[in-house]
Amino acid sequence: MDPESALRGKPERFRYAPFRPFTTERRFDRDVAAGWAWGGGTNDDGDYGSEQILATCHFRIYRSIGGDHENLGRRLFASRMATYLILRTISNLTPGTNPDDAEVWCEEMQDTDLEDWTSEGISNGAYNKVIRWAFEKQGCYHPAGAPSPVTTAGSPPEIDVYINDGRNGEYEFQAVHWHNMSMWNRNNPDGLSGHQNGRNGVTNHMYVEVKNRGTSAAKDVNVRSFHCLPGAGLRWPADFTEMNPIGGLTLPSLGANNTEEITVGPFEWIPNVNVHGHDCVLMVVSTEGDPSNIDNLTGSEIIEEWRLVPNDNNVGQRNVVIVPGGGGGKGLMKGLHKHVFFVGNSLPRKAIMELKVELPALLTTTGWKLKFEGIDDNNKVELKPGEKRKIVIDLIAGNDFTKDQVRNNTDRNITIYLYGNDMLLGGMTYQLDPESF
Repeated sequence: MDPESALRGKPERFRYAPFRPFTTERRFDRDVAAGWAWGGGTNDDGDYGSEQILATCHFRIYRSIGGDHENLGRRLFASRMATYLILRTISNLTPGTNPDDAEVWCEEMQDTDLEDWTSEGISNGAYNKVIRWAFEKQGCYHPAGAPSPVTTAGSPPEIDVYINDGRNGEYEFQAVHWHNMSMWNRNNPDGLSGHQNGRNGVTNHMYVEVKNRGTSAAKDVNVRSFHCLPGAGLRWPADFTEMNPIGGLTLPSLGANNTEEITVGPFEWIPNVNVHGHDCVLMVVSTEGDPSNIDNLTGSEIIEEWRLVPNDNNVGQRNVVIVPGGGGGKGLMKGLHKHVFFVGNSLPRKAIMELKVELPALLTTTGWKLKFEGIDDNNKVELKPGEKRKIVIDLIAGNDFTKDQVRNNTDRNITIYLYGNDMLLGGMTYQLDPESF
């Protein structure tokens, strides 16, 4: 009942039945440090205390997969998804398999996630890693001999390799999933940091930084890199082409407990034609003991980027394009006007697709606007499942601005959001760079 509740943003949001008084408060946001921990927490009493610990884990799953999103459509989806996982896990149990241990219940939920929700057209197990993390944060998975009573989060998996999207391999809610800056392109294989837009018609070179938050060193860590036409509403693997070398590159080892951050690359690729080197990039790291969720795919199955990327730290996505900000309005017009991207319907049903634009304050206050060709004046178009539509950016100039103005503003992103049936599916970001002309 949370997605449309008037209590969102208020402490009462996390109360059980907030419309009625309780002698003893029952809540879904209990702090592990205050004894609300599995397996030794002072409030793990097998009664209402344990109930609140469990409810906190479930609510954390819901919040992570979209329950904290500003978009109502994503909140509604997260509510249905989390509720489904709980109820179907229960339905899979018998009196003989009913767990009396939180870790066993957590593992049952992970197994349930790997099953297909056929009536909703959902498959491929997108949430099992979030589920495990939610229980870890509430005190599960402490090693043998850990201090008791438990007042801290448990241990991460033995192996947990990842591409850092700013969450350090964990799954706190993140609204935008296509801004992974641990991945970057270079026009030459120089191994330097700093992203450069792809050059058309020639070989470019992708790099990525990978880490391991697991408790043991990872061996034979494989990294693969893919690109696709720029846009949103993407589906894996249908929309992506692998970069060279096919099959990826392999690290012999990667240290445990975030002690190493290793740059892998270059991966060679040539951008799609006529899209100005603005291809989207997706990279995947995996190893024995920590495969990516894409390995759950069988046959012709697909998974949507908006479900895959933010819920699997093995996967990173970068839909961020550098546009000139150092040459004022003239440079920006040259770098963005008439550029193209594609909107796709990644939902399993026909949908009304809508584009929404967010400009940085520097551009809005100087009168700049961004519209689209190839779509109606309401920025809406109806697409069948899997259908794509080419969109041309119509940038309308306002007053001029300077390089120093761009440099002095931290808000530099021109962001285009794609919604399908009022649910956010992805987006493109064009980042003003004061050093580009």
